[in-house]
Amino acid sequence: MRNEKIVIVDLTCQPARISVTPVDSLRIETIEAPGHAWRVALRQTDDSLITLAFDEAMEASDDDRTIVFDDVIYDLPRIEAPDLQAHLMRACWNALYKLLAQRSLLSDRDRAVCFMIFRQDYPTPLLERWREVCAEQRQLKLAGFTHEAAALLIGFLRSEFFAPAQPAPALGDRVSACLVAAGSDSEVEVIHFDYTLESGTRRRLLIHEYFRVACGDLPARIADCDWLGDLSSVFMLMNSSLDNQSRKALKIFLGALPANVDNQRFRISALPDLKLSGAIYIALCRIGRGDPRSEYVIEAACNIGVRINQRKIHPIIRKEDFSRIIEFPYTAFRTFKLKGKPGSGFRMSFYCGQSNLIAGSTLLGGLSLPQQTLETFSLDKDTVFAAAVRLDSPRDGEIAVGVFPEDMLVGSMPFKIPVIMI
Repeated sequence: MRNEKIVIVDLTCQPARISVTPVDSLRIETIEAPGHAWRVALRQTDDSLITLAFDEAMEASDDDRTIVFDDVIYDLPRIEAPDLQAHLMRACWNALYKLLAQRSLLSDRDRAVCFMIFRQDYPTPLLERWREVCAEQRQLKLAGFTHEAAALLIGFLRSEFFAPAQPAPALGDRVSACLVAAGSDSEVEVIHFDYTLESGTRRRLLIHEYFRVACGDLPARIADCDWLGDLSSVFMLMNSSLDNQSRKALKIFLGALPANVDNQRFRISALPDLKLSGAIYIALCRIGRGDPRSEYVIEAACNIGVRINQRKIHPIIRKEDFSRIIEFPYTAFRTFKLKGKPGSGFRMSFYCGQSNLIAGSTLLGGLSLPQQTLETFSLDKDTVFAAAVRLDSPRDGEIAVGVFPEDMLVGSMPFKIPVIMI
């Protein structure tokens, strides 16, 4: 009889953390992937393409016939060729199984499913392609992906920190809260969420915003948050080894809160383990092994908009409206004008994110207007661009751009909204 195991790979930290959990015992074994775990080299010979991955790629270097990807996980969202993406995904997947087998965490006697924790800037089509590519891998099956915010939030809500810190709300009451997790001097993660107890066993979570920044940049980042006044509670998880500068930044965050916000602070030594534990529980639920006494419904709200400068997007559908949409298709549009004369062309980029900042948002795609198109109409005071977003479902839709009063369709593109789980 084969042993059933759950493998969790946290792609959001460096080095990646990997846990292997037997389903029947829930005894968790965790390792850190070596720095070259996602290193892949492609070498062209006279008659074939050789793929080197993991240990085999350690000594490879770029030359006339070789291209080296030092970190495929980082590079994948920036690679546009689907065939190359698929090739690199297979190489990484084989390297993952080889690593787990070397560490005696998996063997031919095991039946293992894998869930990956992904960074929020990973677009949905890329995740779907990865699952398709690895669907036929029998030794280790890729079962799905979990958003980093969902993994961290569930890990916290099921930890020893949350239960004594937050009295159970009345049924149906919505609690607006914020989780601030500072596991190291390098980064802090922030989640603004609503928590509603719908029954004795069912909890509904709505993630309004998630971001990660360097600890020192936290005071500047919270200046863009317009929800601090809505909070009821703040939970801050701090590593005891934080330096003085990081502690000062966290104090500035607490000082920006209204006086009536309840804030509680906890010392934590292994924040990544909290995220892994949340992902493990989500994985158990997805294979039908979750605790029926602890049911979570997780949703996320997002802005869909057009990039207006190097830093911000202008929402076409605001996240406050997105969470209230119940009938599809749903359409919204915005009009805007160009300032100055574009040179050789003009490109409009569209993003989906939980704030109006480019950082932390996911690129949905773009529409280009070549010079010959721009020359067909005059960019005077009467010329207006209109960008329309049509949602066909909570997960996908189409963006179209037109010009008025010329009444000309510039172009359109389908898109898929980033999801909490896939």
